[in-house]
Amino acid sequence: MATATVAVATTVGGIWAASRPMRSTAVSPTISSPSPVTARIGIGDRPRQLALDDDGLLVVGDRFLHRVELPSGREVARVPVGTHTATPAGLALSRGQAWVPAETSDLLWRVVDPAAGRPSGQVRLGQQLYGPVGMAARGDSIWVACCAFKYGQRPAGMLLQVDARRQRVVRRVPVPDGPLAVLADREAVWVATGDGSVRKLDPGTGRTVLRVPPVSPKSRIQALASGSDGKLWAADTGASSVRRLDPATGRYDLAVPVHIPRNLAVGPGTVWVVRGLNQTLTRVDERTGRVGRRVPATTLGGIRGIVATADAVWVTTGDELVRVDPARVPD
Repeated sequence: MATATVAVATTVGGIWAASRPMRSTAVSPTISSPSPVTARIGIGDRPRQLALDDDGLLVVGDRFLHRVELPSGREVARVPVGTHTATPAGLALSRGQAWVPAETSDLLWRVVDPAAGRPSGQVRLGQQLYGPVGMAARGDSIWVACCAFKYGQRPAGMLLQVDARRQRVVRRVPVPDGPLAVLADREAVWVATGDGSVRKLDPGTGRTVLRVPPVSPKSRIQALASGSDGKLWAADTGASSVRRLDPATGRYDLAVPVHIPRNLAVGPGTVWVVRGLNQTLTRVDERTGRVGRRVPATTLGGIRGIVATADAVWVTTGDELVRVDPARVPD
């Protein structure tokens, strides 16, 4: 399985044991039975972000990083991350290692083997993280974006590059327009911002080589995802749309009206969009932008994290990890 994008704990040592976009036709009725939900796995740690790797799912909650075995859905390991005052705020995987930042601290936890029951190490970032905290990993580089809304003396935001081998910060890139989401691919690091722009950075120098301007004064891009065709998808919460960005031209070539999109994930041929108050899941055709049926709040509840594969969409909600069968959510 390829990588896409749990109990009250005690403590040990303070650590918890573009061109003008084309527009699509959007019709999104609620699905009917049978339920698209095929599994609910209790986590009990207010699960947040999640990621898939070859061994199953990794889920980060308020205090722990959890290993969930698939297809059984059993929690087989957990690692305490964070502290009494620092909540885990993200998750990225690179070369068999999981990296978890702790909000309101300067800690970045490294976990190699969840079965060991403790973090494998930590990196001091040299500045406190304030949410939202964006994360991405590619090779030996871990990218952490923080402080988009912690204004004071400009610049407001910062993108930190961590060398996974040396386990230290090797570059600090100011992002004055406020970094909210980060995506790293083979050729670039992409940063979505609070002013609705998207920056393309050279991963070797940290320099901005392209800035895609906002499409609206209301724009605020909260999530980025890689499409199956190499294009990028952006969730513009402020402008109530999801848009497809062509990296070759630096322009949007498709816009889909979606009410307050907050998060998204891309599976084969489909963009899955979390919308509204994080409570509704909607499918969008990756090629045409056609909006399909939606999975309502009464079925899922408030969604925090999402990943998608060919045969499943996994979301975290409440105290559960929920599996949605794409075949039961009509186009």
